[in-house]
Amino acid sequence: MMKTKSHLLEKVIIDVEARLQALVKSAKEAHDAATNEESKAENKYDTRGLEASYLAGAQSRRVMELEESLFYLKKVKPEELEQKSSAELFTIVQVSDDDGEEKNFFILPVQGGVVVEHAQAKFQIITLSSPIGKAVYKKSIGDEFKFKNNYFEILNIT
Repeated sequence: MMKTKSHLLEKVIIDVEARLQALVKSAKEAHDAATNEESKAENKYDTRGLEASYLAGAQSRRVMELEESLFYLKKVKPEELEQKSSAELFTIVQVSDDDGEEKNFFILPVQGGVVVEHAQAKFQIITLSSPIGKAVYKKSIGDEFKFKNNYFEILNIT
């Protein structure tokens, strides 16, 4: 299962790198627009330049967040991916809801919400600071937990 975790981690890294590359390009374009001569205010109601600078600033902050995520993801050591008996960082948690629908979560320190596929299965990345991450933390196989008015049972942890 460590191999599955390695593959999933690599897919998350590839996803982050692709989003980072697109965002860097977009942030550069927003910065260019904010500093362009055409963005200079023509009257007191013209806010094109100001809006472009806000956008450039927000995108630059998002670039820094993605770079930080990449830093953490690339520093994961193989021993951190080894089998664990409870839901914690770097574990895959398979759960079943009230309707019998199964879901797979991969707990990482960053990039919660990202969904990656491996071996025809979908894995949602969750963090321990997310509500679902807090609900599942330290639970073991067979444990149940409630999240958003639904009950879940932990089927497997790897």
